[in-house]
Amino acid sequence: MARFWPLLRLLAAHPAAIIPHLAENVLGPHPRHFERAAHYTGLTTAQIKSLAERYNADQMAVLEEIAAEAEALKARAPSGASGKFRAGGYFYSSTGETPN
Repeated sequence: MARFWPLLRLLAAHPAAIIPHLAENVLGPHPRHFERAAHYTGLTTAQIKSLAERYNADQMAVLEEIAAEAEALKARAPSGASGKFRAGGYFYSSTGETPN
């Protein structure tokens, strides 16, 4: 339970900023605020390494496409446009095995 205290403090300090997102995650037809991730256990270190290599290559390709499209859109945006976005990804793993 102690690991949730920082989250609960954040919620208590900023309910108006957080509660609408929580409600949308539960009630909305296409929740936008959930983590988009795959979670698996029971894999070997070699299997995880293979998946990480594929993920990193595919993720980079998508980011390069998005960056190229964003650059083209920015060139056509009207003067003073101030919208921004950030897109990215991560791959975290824990094998439970002792590294060599």
